[in-house]
Amino acid sequence: KELLDEVFIWRSFSHPNLHQFLGAAPFEQPAFVVSPFCANGNALDYLAKNRKADKMQILYDIGRGMEYLHGQNVVHGDLKARNVLINDEGRALVADFGLAKFERVTVKSAVAHLGPDSTPTKPKTLNLVGTLHWLAPECFRDGEITKSTDTWAMGMCAYELFTDGQVPLVEIAADDLGERLADGARPRHVDAIPKSAWTIMERCWAHEPVTRPT
Repeated sequence: KELLDEVFIWRSFSHPNLHQFLGAAPFEQPAFVVSPFCANGNALDYLAKNRKADKMQILYDIGRGMEYLHGQNVVHGDLKARNVLINDEGRALVADFGLAKFERVTVKSAVAHLGPDSTPTKPKTLNLVGTLHWLAPECFRDGEITKSTDTWAMGMCAYELFTDGQVPLVEIAADDLGERLADGARPRHVDAIPKSAWTIMERCWAHEPVTRPT
């Protein structure tokens, strides 16, 4: 049923900065979905091969895609550079709306459909494996995802783009991450990050969710 819910949400999307849904076979073993092939791979693959690519444009594209999702009252829940694909025109497509997790029956998707008051109508357990360093402080406290936690993750995604794919706050052990974030730990500025991008990142990492960009 979760896969069907996710497919229902994904197939309703129509935006140039979202990976397109073409079809699904949820009752096959294994179940699968069909979407356009992106030969450029994800954003990190693309930037590794195209050193002069416009990273600010990629970041802008991601922002446009996320703006559309949030406008549809949908939270992504797992935004990071590896979940952003690059099409043949070099434009970014937000992808992986939790669907990659459905084949692991013990893991619930991090995609949640939000009601008008931005409260998840069906709160779902976060799969923290592999995504810890992209999560906002409140995720460790209450385990929920919101539009504001997506915004936090977008800041971390931007950090990846400008640092050749460095995992944000990788120096902090997973067991300590929630406490360190609550105490104010944030990624450090590096010379490769332009001031304009860093300003956006810092706003995305505001401790209070309501003060983050929308």
